[in-house]
Amino acid sequence: MIYLNSFNLPPIDEEEHFLNSFRRTCYDSYYPFNFFTSDKQLGRIDFSDITILCGSNGSGKSTLLNIIAEKLKLDRKTIYNKTHFFDPYLEKCRYELSVHDPLQQKSLKRLSKIITSDDVFSNIIEVRERNENLNFKRELIFNEKNNINRYGGQGPRGFNTDDPQSMKAYTDYHQKRKQSGSRYVRENVGVDERTYSNGENGFKYFTDSIQPGGLYLLDEP
Repeated sequence: MIYLNSFNLPPIDEEEHFLNSFRRTCYDSYYPFNFFTSDKQLGRIDFSDITILCGSNGSGKSTLLNIIAEKLKLDRKTIYNKTHFFDPYLEKCRYELSVHDPLQQKSLKRLSKIITSDDVFSNIIEVRERNENLNFKRELIFNEKNNINRYGGQGPRGFNTDDPQSMKAYTDYHQKRKQSGSRYVRENVGVDERTYSNGENGFKYFTDSIQPGGLYLLDEP
């Protein structure tokens, strides 16, 4: 299924008109203006079910994906390099979707997103941090279980048999005391997320993020 039929970057004359009308000299760069002109000569892209952009470093693959994603207002997780001239540039871009019904377009954009290598790296780091936090919490719960065991059958001081709340706490204490240390920790902390290799984590992130019925821009998949 082709969701995006074509995308047009601004014509060279429109870029030149904008730059000629912009007289401020405090900017050293007007990126992304003039980025795809001159030797690149990239104007219109017609898409297939799967379209692959290939080129050397600095040829503009990521820039082009960011332009398309922002023009279509696709969901994204991480920030990207955006200059003062990005929005004026986007206003001059044009695209054609394969669906024309407004409700279908809304559904398409809700499912669609851009996924970058930064997203994958961030996910790997987040999994590691969550596991490290679980290890820290696990040590605290182990200490709590040791304190419960130390009180013995009588429980900690201060239980009042005439107080329903106190009796409930006493009952809870004995239920916790009967549990093994491992079971007590597991029920109160949870288990680590499985640790994958970087390649497996990257592949898993893509397969978890991509759902049928959407347009996906993948930067360095």
